[in-house]
Amino acid sequence: MRQTKYHQERQAQAREEGRCIWCLRSAAAYSLCARHRKQLRLRATERHDAGLCPRCGSEDHDGESWACEPCREQHSERKLALVETGLCRTCGRPNDSEFQTCDDCRERYNAARRARRAAHGRNDRP
Repeated sequence: MRQTKYHQERQAQAREEGRCIWCLRSAAAYSLCARHRKQLRLRATERHDAGLCPRCGSEDHDGESWACEPCREQHSERKLALVETGLCRTCGRPNDSEFQTCDDCRERYNAARRARRAAHGRNDRP
């Protein structure tokens, strides 16, 4: 189902204001609030457990990759479009750094990576 121009504008405004694009509650550094992120994860888990594409629910999912072919293509195109328009490829917010991700997303990623390295006893980098 295609979104109307009104819904696209509403979601863009909510994203800029740091609000959930579904319910307009505070979403901090994400596009969805904690409640809706949890719902999305649960739905994806249920679909994955049923052998379906976690993203769209299609039965064309081969089970070897993270999603079906159309979803992977759509995901790649979306990420490229975000970067080309100067937005963060992770969260879709304006990005004025030299990287493809904004400072907030990059710091979250790096903190998680440092935690994983520490958990495995590989603290050779600061």
